[in-house]
Amino acid sequence: MKTPRSIEQKIVLDAVLIAVAAGLLVLARPSGIAPAEQEVPTAFVGFYLIYLGVLFLLSYYFSEASYVLRALIWVCEHFSHPRGRYMAFFYFGLSLLVGGGALLSAFGFLK
Repeated sequence: MKTPRSIEQKIVLDAVLIAVAAGLLVLARPSGIAPAEQEVPTAFVGFYLIYLGVLFLLSYYFSEASYVLRALIWVCEHFSHPRGRYMAFFYFGLSLLVGGGALLSAFGFLK
């Protein structure tokens, strides 16, 4: 019989997930040298978007492991159209596509 995760374990996992997201978001900010409309996104924008997609994918399989993952699956079940847990796959694919495009643009493969 599996024991449920304790509140402390969930909070530690949530802190790690949020710290990684915040770190990538800070690294993805514009440098301020070039105008925003002409600037190529940094690679961290792509990594951040892909990370969010991976969080949605993890929320589908492990929604009870963390409060953050539970909140993401709640978004899929209540704010998506059509509603359902399977929308996590859509959000994963969408963020993988957009994040991959940002990475290709940051590395100079897309103009």
